[in-house]
Amino acid sequence: MLSRVLFQRHLAYPLLARPQVSFLSREIEESTIMRCPFNSSSLQSPEYENSHGLVTKEEAVEYLKTVLEIPEPVTMREQNAYDLLCEVQRRTRLTQPFNNVIYLQEGIKGPSQQENKDIMKKKQGGGCLCINSFTRAVLEVMGYEVYNPGASFPKERTSLYETHLGLVAKNVTHEGSLHLVEPGTVRPIVEPIPLDFHRVSPIYRLITSQVRLFKDCPTVVKLCTPVVVQSGLREDANIYMEEGQAWRALITYHLNQPPSLETYYKISAMLSSNPEILPGLMHGVFIMGFSGNLWTEIRGNTFIRYDKDGRNIYRKMESDGEIIDTARKYFPQYSESDLKRAIDCCRNYKNSK
Repeated sequence: MLSRVLFQRHLAYPLLARPQVSFLSREIEESTIMRCPFNSSSLQSPEYENSHGLVTKEEAVEYLKTVLEIPEPVTMREQNAYDLLCEVQRRTRLTQPFNNVIYLQEGIKGPSQQENKDIMKKKQGGGCLCINSFTRAVLEVMGYEVYNPGASFPKERTSLYETHLGLVAKNVTHEGSLHLVEPGTVRPIVEPIPLDFHRVSPIYRLITSQVRLFKDCPTVVKLCTPVVVQSGLREDANIYMEEGQAWRALITYHLNQPPSLETYYKISAMLSSNPEILPGLMHGVFIMGFSGNLWTEIRGNTFIRYDKDGRNIYRKMESDGEIIDTARKYFPQYSESDLKRAIDCCRNYKNSK
């Protein structure tokens, strides 16, 4: 299958990023997925800002060819819509790092839609708003039914509701199908995840961890990672027990509540005056993405790189200069001045506390 060949060519971890139960072919999807007792057409239509105006069809095709390096996106779309969707997610995750560098200037500033467009063309990625809203715009003009559902983090991460912007594609493999398309997260999710399971999804083995999705109801889906069972853990509303394993929710998606993108731009503006809304944003510079087809993370003064077997290489960086040199080595799309500005912004924030 074309998507398998492309996946193996572009990624050093062809097995580590695959679900333990594969849903990559339409034949498997049609025959084995447990159907949910609802049709995705019943979900609320996105009655909010239309992102068609962000990119033209010609700009979308050019972006797919030159930035994501998908040679014939129009032909792929005509031949198999699912193959192109898979490839857009893989290549976006491979190309666009999840990072806070683009936000950290004198303070925090969320880019405008036009700035977002320019950032994505330069392969500088960003957060969920930048990556998932722009990817939605590109997919829309390529003929996909896509929308950005709101999503929330556990309260220990932020007290603000719906600070994450997801991406869902409808009716791709068959009428009523739903796929979570998530290039805009800290986790290396490189393929669309089918949401047509009944209560619990298969286990997806990523490079850095495993994930599994649980449904509280047809329109509330939680992305979870495994945790060690502890006393009192079972009473936590974010914990799910399945086959003796505890899973903790990291992101809760609200599939029938597509928010206005304007809401997320307002959240970005709120962050500039109140960074405590997302405390982790200011703890240090972070860049997480693929470099040389290997998953690489810079988190403050910590450097982590996963080899082709999924084992991590870990070291502490001792100075600002070492952080900048390391970031430039693995993510050269960020200039020395970009990185110095971001480091200074985090330090100034810490010193002000």
